[in-house]
Amino acid sequence: MKRNARSRSSEMAGHVQPKRAVTIVRNTHKAPMFVIDYVIVHELAHLIEANHTPRFWNIVRAQLPAMERARDWLREHGQSLEEEV
Repeated sequence: MKRNARSRSSEMAGHVQPKRAVTIVRNTHKAPMFVIDYVIVHELAHLIEANHTPRFWNIVRAQLPAMERARDWLREHGQSLEEEV
């Protein structure tokens, strides 16, 4: 997966593969439950809407009205999910 100059790794805790399989980063289980819920809902929403369009965010927000809290947590702590234990 290509990354832009600004690394988004701290925000990416999962992704949907071309065969519509959802993959969650291995250390996501270390995150608080509200973040895990967000990651799962976010990735499942990609099965309905592939891109981060307003429709996509409406789908996520309908399931998790307080999704901003999880997004903020991932921006601040997401890099730690990639670190080895």
